[in-house]
Amino acid sequence: TNVFLLGGLPAGISVLASDKKQRLGDLAANTYVVKVKDLNNVSKKQTTVLAIVFSIVAVLSIIGFVFGMIDIASRTPTEEIFYSKDKQFQISAPSDWSKDSTLHDDAEIGISNLNREKYLLVLSKSKQDVDSSLTLQEYAQVIEANLQEGLDHVSIDKQIRTVVDNQVAIQLNAKGEVDGIKVAYIVTLVETPTHFHQIMAWTEEKRFASLKQELQKVSASFREVK
Repeated sequence: TNVFLLGGLPAGISVLASDKKQRLGDLAANTYVVKVKDLNNVSKKQTTVLAIVFSIVAVLSIIGFVFGMIDIASRTPTEEIFYSKDKQFQISAPSDWSKDSTLHDDAEIGISNLNREKYLLVLSKSKQDVDSSLTLQEYAQVIEANLQEGLDHVSIDKQIRTVVDNQVAIQLNAKGEVDGIKVAYIVTLVETPTHFHQIMAWTEEKRFASLKQELQKVSASFREVK
């Protein structure tokens, strides 16, 4: 009962006035209403067969989709190697990661999985470009200060000594907010004979517990290409 069409009155008048009892919309579309019992038996059989066929196809499609998703979810990702622009450094990560050049303009390596909100980049600093007396501990203090400055509501855990590529490394966990989003970081700092490397892996704080082990493993896979 459309109030702008006088409660359906024009449609009723049209049904009474037209030979085939059509409403205004039926007249415009050249359609009309018939009773099911007046339909030809063959037409009803064809309709029934088509309905059954389409129903079977729909069910089979849904079953195939479900089993396909289960198969994809059950596959163990293979390892893939991602190289720096000059092929001097590499990171190994599961195959569900992909190269991502948008993370940082100066990143030697940038990889991500956007669906699972996990990211990693490698920033390398040549020792020729820094004070020759700079130590790994001092470099870690600089990076920690950058985190303090760049994040809101930041908290940084105590530094941990570890080993990456047979080199002494420093690792720290940090949490903070970026544009109102809570983010958790694993930052690994590595000193090689020629470079200081910052390996930064991060995800949303709510995902950190489930992804922490993977982020640590990928960060620890950093290697100089011999």
